[in-house]
Amino acid sequence: MERALVWAGGAAFLLVWLIAGIAPAMAHPHVFITAGATFVFAGEKIAAMRVEWLFDDVFSDTVIQDHDANHDGHFDTKEIADIEAHAFTAVKDFHYFTYLWVAGKMIEPIHVRDFSARQANGLVTYSFVVPLPEPVDPRAAKVQAELYDETYFVQVDLDKPHPVRFEGTAHGCQGKITKDAKRRYYGGVIVPDQITVACGG
Repeated sequence: MERALVWAGGAAFLLVWLIAGIAPAMAHPHVFITAGATFVFAGEKIAAMRVEWLFDDVFSDTVIQDHDANHDGHFDTKEIADIEAHAFTAVKDFHYFTYLWVAGKMIEPIHVRDFSARQANGLVTYSFVVPLPEPVDPRAAKVQAELYDETYFVQVDLDKPHPVRFEGTAHGCQGKITKDAKRRYYGGVIVPDQITVACGG
């Protein structure tokens, strides 16, 4: 059974990967992402999570070369739409590397909106929003998130200085990060970081 990750267009040297029977050692990461999560509050409830991916210099260079058509050092609206269509949308087949739980129940499927891309100092950052099906009071229901690619073609690491942010009236809230041993992947070698929103009061 074949499982393929294809970010089409110029960024598509990424991928077609993981055919059943291939040894895990052959699927080491080829793309590296530093990720951050921002929980967006509407009043006292979490309405969405904004995800940011900062890419490594090699993949960033590919996106820039293929999609910054006028080579002006930033992406305009048309270029961003082209990136979304040809170097992002296919990641839907891989859950957008994003997993969310409310009260222990995974949100499935993941929907995204407000995709954007920018470049600075030769590095590309993607940003997108994952809305919750309905706003959730984190004091009444536990909200958790994990960001990773279970095929390990892409290595996703949380941004160490600021992995979790809050937008809106997040009074007394913080993001606690622990290891989720129950969701080991890549042959059980990799243990993902789990973000839990903890709010006092």
